[in-house]
Amino acid sequence: RRQQLPCSSWGSQIITVAIGLLGCCIIIAVFGNSPETSALRSPDSQAVAGAIAFEDEAAELYVAKTKRPRAPSKEQSPKASADAPGLAGTADSAPLAEPPASAEARKDEAPSYAGEVSSAEDVAANQAIAASSKEEDVKQAPAVLSDALLERDDSRQVALAQGGNLTKKLIVHIHFHACSGKRICKWARDLDDDRARSGVRLDGMQRMTAACNQIDPDPPNVWLNAKMNACSDMWSLTKNHGGSNFMFIETPLDVRPPCPGMAFVTVIRQPWSRLESTQGKRGWTFPNASALIRCMKVGDDPLDDKFKWMFCDSYHAPTCQPFFKAGYFNNYYVRSLLGMKEGARIPWGQVTEEHFEKVKKILEDFDLVIPIEHLADALPGLQCAFGPNYDVGLNSAESGGRYHWTTTHKKIHLKSTSCDYGVPGTWHDRTRIELCELFLANNEWDIKLWEWAVHRWINWQAGRCRGDG
Repeated sequence: RRQQLPCSSWGSQIITVAIGLLGCCIIIAVFGNSPETSALRSPDSQAVAGAIAFEDEAAELYVAKTKRPRAPSKEQSPKASADAPGLAGTADSAPLAEPPASAEARKDEAPSYAGEVSSAEDVAANQAIAASSKEEDVKQAPAVLSDALLERDDSRQVALAQGGNLTKKLIVHIHFHACSGKRICKWARDLDDDRARSGVRLDGMQRMTAACNQIDPDPPNVWLNAKMNACSDMWSLTKNHGGSNFMFIETPLDVRPPCPGMAFVTVIRQPWSRLESTQGKRGWTFPNASALIRCMKVGDDPLDDKFKWMFCDSYHAPTCQPFFKAGYFNNYYVRSLLGMKEGARIPWGQVTEEHFEKVKKILEDFDLVIPIEHLADALPGLQCAFGPNYDVGLNSAESGGRYHWTTTHKKIHLKSTSCDYGVPGTWHDRTRIELCELFLANNEWDIKLWEWAVHRWINWQAGRCRGDG
């Protein structure tokens, strides 16, 4: 009997364990397929849960950040005329649409590529923009302002007075590649986020592209097919994708100032510094560009495909399929400002002083021409160029104004502009010096144009809003 007791106790323990295991199996069978337990069984369950939480949080942040207030009516805000610029006749005359509440909703409401208008509000906005193309610039006498308003709004009023208080309905930023386009685009989006106060409206396509371009410069066919030749063509372009009153143009200057109701602004950079910044991002371009320049002879057609320009392995960089092909390395600024019809047809090495003088006259018609090293000082000039219909936040006590204009002064490295990089130690160093020397030898008029633009800025002669008003 004493020998059987342990066996009997051990057997009862087995039965107890078996019953427990059976119970666990039943629980798993019943509840094992629920979403919660399925996620727990997955080896990536924590990552999945984290991704879902992040996505939900991102959607909430998007709504919080991009939600724009509707423009207040006069009944709602007696100070409307003091707190916001005059918006009558601009793209923000109509009430503003609320942003989508989620990423999926935003995808559904993405702008069409055929230029259709999606709502009655956008129709009203586009009618206002189209009507403005028929109006001449009007010099406005400064309004009679109260002492309290002058105290708060004096910087903006002084900036406007510098250029004669001209009313502008459309701002056109001529964007040379690698001249702070993305930085200015970010600023423009901040203005658009507060459009009821700033007066600035970007269209749906501009909100999606990296440099706020409605038409990307690469490949060039999209711009060329748009047949942009006259001021009226630019007004038509503003109607696409919901309407815009701040256009970014990273293509040849086929529509030149002056145009009624339009302000033209641009940023210009030392030519080699500009090119080097584009090449530094993709080192492959150095030897290819040098080989191209060496094979070009004076009088060659830069558009001739025998020179095999296409060096890029992807689109969306103006250096990949530029409008001027090989001419990109032969006075690009001059060619761009002359426009496609004239600039692209100039043979290699035959940009002349006559072209240079013509381009200077074109830039003199700009409201503001900013050398990139002086970009941090340009906010008052931009307020002047935009005119009284807009408020770029100049009076804010915040650094860079209400919409955080850059306060960084970009330095020009003088040694590098003369190809002085010291003793080359690597293949990259050698190819950079080689391209620099070839570039300087073939871009005399671009370099002179940049020097002329800097001289004008320093001497307060850089357009209507920098001393010429």
